[in-house]
Amino acid sequence: MAGKIKNVIIALTNRCNLRCVMCDIWMEHKKVDFDFSLINKILDSKSLDENVKITFTGGEPFLYKNLDKITQIIIKKNPTALTTISTNGTLQEKIINYLERNKKYLPKLTLSISFDGINKHDLQRNCSKQIVLNTIKEIQKRFPDLRIKIKFTI
Repeated sequence: MAGKIKNVIIALTNRCNLRCVMCDIWMEHKKVDFDFSLINKILDSKSLDENVKITFTGGEPFLYKNLDKITQIIIKKNPTALTTISTNGTLQEKIINYLERNKKYLPKLTLSISFDGINKHDLQRNCSKQIVLNTIKEIQKRFPDLRIKIKFTI
């Protein structure tokens, strides 16, 4: 028998607040959100490893209206499963509020934040790098133990 699934990446939504030149998800006319009622089917699957790692991505996951609900379902079934949220880092208030509400349940969470460098970020992401840097600074100040990873598109 093949090994069990160790990593699950869930695209929560194709909604995005940016218009990145290397991505066209923001141009999709039909906006689709992950049906959170499917999460129980995923989590109950016999194919999942007991130490499965779940990543939320998008679009922008912090635009997903059921983010807290899906987080709580995952935590209840497997408290260590949700390991990463991949974000563009521009929705500071939404990110901080989410972390405040869920920090005690997600001690091992990593935020993977898109940042395309000092010279290219604004051009590629069509937003100010300063917004992302301010978000990172605020998260570090309020949640010093939270892991932050920086990702970029080449």
